[in-house]
Amino acid sequence: MKEKKNKYTLSRYIPSPIKRDIRLRCGFGCIICGSAIYEYHHYDPSFSQAKKHDPNKIALLCGTCHGYITSGIWSEDKIRISHQNPICLENGFSHGSFDFGNKHPTIIFGNSVFENVSIIFQVFETPILKIDIPESEKGSFRISGIFCDSNGQESFRIVENEWQGSINNWDIEREGSILIIRSGNHRIILRLKVNPPNEFIVEKINMFFKGVSIIGSTAKGFIIKTPNEVSLSSFNVSYINSYCAFYITEGSISVAVSKSKLPKVKIGRNSSCPCMSGRKYKNCCGKLIR
Repeated sequence: MKEKKNKYTLSRYIPSPIKRDIRLRCGFGCIICGSAIYEYHHYDPSFSQAKKHDPNKIALLCGTCHGYITSGIWSEDKIRISHQNPICLENGFSHGSFDFGNKHPTIIFGNSVFENVSIIFQVFETPILKIDIPESEKGSFRISGIFCDSNGQESFRIVENEWQGSINNWDIEREGSILIIRSGNHRIILRLKVNPPNEFIVEKINMFFKGVSIIGSTAKGFIIKTPNEVSLSSFNVSYINSYCAFYITEGSISVAVSKSKLPKVKIGRNSSCPCMSGRKYKNCCGKLIR
């Protein structure tokens, strides 16, 4: 198919480094509403009049906000004002949502499969990745999780299928149903893929949380290492009908733990969250434990 160019022979293709610069300036989401499902919009001038791909004149807009602009319901001034102060930079994150149905989702982590498992990982008192049953007959299963980079800084959070990507990441890129988070050039710390409505896949991860490291990929499986250097690796294993697949503490990794054997730790709702995010427990990991 012939490549589309404007009258100045500028291609619709935006080079990757420029795209990343645009994503970073916009906070990895629509500059108006914060949605992480977006397109690149040239303005002042429009693409038809542009002679180059200028990151200062290209904004991220979701389909809805883009439609309001192109239909004339909103003015181009709204883009200029929003581009000066993108909502994602103001909030600290871009956001999106996952679609899961009324069948228990299958989790694929590295190359291991988790079926009918409520908690995939729990580190001390915090579930790293968990699934809650629907709240009503017509409701959906709900996935929640917290993901950090290799230095322990939060990079991505899911609360009941609603997700947030931190603006402190080096990059967040979406390729179809795949989300890729990088801490630097060619340094992927999280690569997620969803096959709605019933599959959630962690294709790559390199995270550190409260002294515990979890590193994995579809090619090599995954390995867990505790602060006391206790480690466990999993390669192409199936975990079925378990409440908590892995319960991880300072010096131990327990597999297939029942709900009754998990510790009941009481943390005040207004106390500082033990994940060291700086937020109150009720506004942080407390949401994952509800």
